[in-house]
Amino acid sequence: MMKYMEGDIAISKPYVPTTLFNIGKFVGRLQVALEDFNNAFLTERDFQWNLAECPRLLDYVFAMKSKEDEQLVNVIIKEFIEEVKPVLGQLRKVLIHGDLNESNILLKEGCDQSSVPQEKRACDVIGIIDFFAMHKSNPITDLAILIAHMSTECKYMDPLDAGGHIIAGYLTERKLTVSEIDILRTLICCRIAHVVVMSGYTLTKDPGNKYILSYVDRYQPLLWKYWNTSKAELHERWQTILKEYGMDHLYNV
Repeated sequence: MMKYMEGDIAISKPYVPTTLFNIGKFVGRLQVALEDFNNAFLTERDFQWNLAECPRLLDYVFAMKSKEDEQLVNVIIKEFIEEVKPVLGQLRKVLIHGDLNESNILLKEGCDQSSVPQEKRACDVIGIIDFFAMHKSNPITDLAILIAHMSTECKYMDPLDAGGHIIAGYLTERKLTVSEIDILRTLICCRIAHVVVMSGYTLTKDPGNKYILSYVDRYQPLLWKYWNTSKAELHERWQTILKEYGMDHLYNV
C-alpha cells in the first residue's frame, strides 16, 4: 500500500534559507532513522549511481560536450581516487537514500505567509519519495548528493551558499566529522559530474531529449562553479552561514 502525501516537489518552490535548513534537518533525521536498518538485497546490490564508485564515469567521459569538460571530469575523478576514496574506506557504511534530488523532496508552504511574496515563502518538508536508488554507502555521500542537487535553481542566493543552510539544518540531527567535511566538496563535484556525464551519454543515444538537455544546461555551469571554488573558500562561506544560526563549527566530533 502507498500513502498519498500532499505536497510539491522541491524544484517547484523557491530555494530560500529556511526551506534549505528544513530540508537539511529532515535528511539528518532520515539518516539517523536508517542507522540500524538493514536489508540483504540493498546491502549487496551493485548500483551504478553509487557515489563511492564514481570512477566508473571514466568509461563515459567521451560523451562530454567539450575537451575542457572531459578534462575537468578526469581531474575530479583523480582527486576522488587519491584523496576521497581512502577516507570513505575508513567511515561507517549504512543504507542511504541515494538520490536526494530536487524532484524527490516534497514540500509544503508553512503557515501564515499570505503577506510574504511568493518567491520568499519558506516551506516545511512533508516527506522524501523514490527509494529506488537505496544502497549501502557512507552517509556523507547522501549529504553531498543533496547539496549538489539543491544548488541548482538558486535564483535568490549564490548556489554555493545552499550547502551552508542545508548543513545547518543537518547538524541539528546528525553531527559531521572533520574527515567528512574535508571530502564533501569533492563528493559534491563528483555527483554533479555524474549527472553531466551520464546526461551527455544519454544524449548520444537520444540527441533530441529535451528533459536530459535541461539537466546538462543546469548542471554543467554548476560543476565549473564548484570546482573553481577552493575547499577553503567554500568552507568559509558555509562557516559564515552557520554563525547566522548560532553554530560555531562545520563539524562536531
